Amino acid sequence: MSETDALQPGRARRILRATLRYWRCAHVSDTAELLLTELVTNAFQHGDGPSVAVRIHLSTGYLTVAVTDGSAAVPTPRQAGFGDESGRGLFLVDALSTSWGVSPDGDMTWFSLSLTEGATT
Repeated sequence: MSETDALQPGRARRILRATLRYWRCAHVSDTAELLLTELVTNAFQHGDGPSVAVRIHLSTGYLTVAVTDGSAAVPTPRQAGFGDESGRGLFLVDALSTSWGVSPDGDMTWFSLSLTEGATT
């Protein structure tokens, strides 16, 4: 990953955080930012496209974030070893999201978070 690419997860997090504040969904910001960071990092490390795109969608009760990377390879969770410094991203996405998946062509990976689970008023 180039130095420029390494800056992209932080930029994506800032945009997501601001969007969630605007939508009054800041209560899912920490989890959403962590999962977005994992998907964007994976996209830059493993994707084939000239660019990475992020989509943020709010629907009744759910936030969905999708990352497109131009790769036809379907990402699958790895079993990282104790001392491994990588390989846990999709494990985190699976563990912390309400649901997640990959488009049939492998180009897009997405996750959804419930906006009502654990919400405080």
